Amino acid sequence: MIDDDCNDRAGAVAPHSETCDRLDNDCNGLDDDGLRGLLSCPALSCSDVMASGGSDGFHYLNPDGNGIVGTEC
Repeated sequence: MIDDDCNDRAGAVAPHSETCDRLDNDCNGLDDDGLRGLLSCPALSCSDVMASGGSDGFHYLNPDGNGIVGTEC
């Protein structure tokens, strides 16, 4: 049996397309890379966007879980 688990926090996570779930689905070391800050995957903060591989620009945040706001990071 080959151990292709790339994220011990989530059991057996093998490489596949990234999804918005705060896990490293594609096993590249970044959680939700390229997704966090999109309307479909709002980030907690601008720092959260950058930590997931995002860049400067317009992003969607939901810092307190009470609603999404758009902002420049």
